[in-house]
Amino acid sequence: MWTSLLGRLGLKRMKTEIEGIPNKPQAICIIALAIYTFTMIAFLCINAPGFTDISERLMYCFSWLIGLVLLFCITLLVCYYFPNIKEMKSKFIKKFSFMEEFGYHCKSSFYSKKDKIIEYRYTHNKFIPINFVSYGRRGTAPYFVTENEECVNIWRFLEHLDEDIYNSTKEEDDAFKHCMEIMIDYMETKPVLFSKELEICKNLTFYLYNMPDSRPAEYCLGCYDGSCFIDFNIQNGMVFLERISCDGLGCFEISNSEITLSLEESEVFQEEMKKNSFSQKVIRPLVLKLINLNEDLICADVFNQYPLLKINT
Repeated sequence: MWTSLLGRLGLKRMKTEIEGIPNKPQAICIIALAIYTFTMIAFLCINAPGFTDISERLMYCFSWLIGLVLLFCITLLVCYYFPNIKEMKSKFIKKFSFMEEFGYHCKSSFYSKKDKIIEYRYTHNKFIPINFVSYGRRGTAPYFVTENEECVNIWRFLEHLDEDIYNSTKEEDDAFKHCMEIMIDYMETKPVLFSKELEICKNLTFYLYNMPDSRPAEYCLGCYDGSCFIDFNIQNGMVFLERISCDGLGCFEISNSEITLSLEESEVFQEEMKKNSFSQKVIRPLVLKLINLNEDLICADVFNQYPLLKINT
């Protein structure tokens, strides 16, 4: 009843589930709202005959309604800032109970009042831990957690492994359960390759970045969590490496327009750059090809500190 009422009032951003037994702050506000409403109705009924002027009646009703609206808004704020965490956790654990089928169990949970998220830690006696970050009605994001407590989005990892499987899986109603079946099979049958692919996904996922005017380039891609940036330019339709910069090692100007991708590869590269989300599977080998073709012009320390830039894919 409450959630549907809040939705009708257009207050979806402030909407918080008030199902089940509310917590103490919610309960206090709801009881106060109920008492005020009952008192308002009672006073209006008792004093209504004493008002002969319609304007007096309207003013009397309006003054009560102002208090009701204010109290209602306070209730919404309290429900937003003091959500029923116990109830939300219970629903989450129930929804993701299938994780136990794969040997994962919820070890702990943490609520961030500032970010309005709940983080759940699932552990396995053999495989890598998994964290779920729940954003309430905005959904849940699953992450693998490495030994250094670095997180890798599981959906992004699945896309990294096989984009076709990722695209078909995410459309299913029970998408994440199917995703876990794939991940568990991969971890069991190819543990070494799984660790390697996890590192590649974590550090070598490229993204478009806009560099300042002092660093002109047609395209700039970042990787290694923003520690490495690679610039590309085009000449006669061919893509070549303009420069590469890495934290702690400085910027290396390459500007080698004689070593380029082929015309076909350059066209593929440029088409991918036009997309909102380009294919890592397509772009990664093209970027690494240009880097390795220009290896002699890049300091060896770059490959020592960022070894995946020299990986063969």
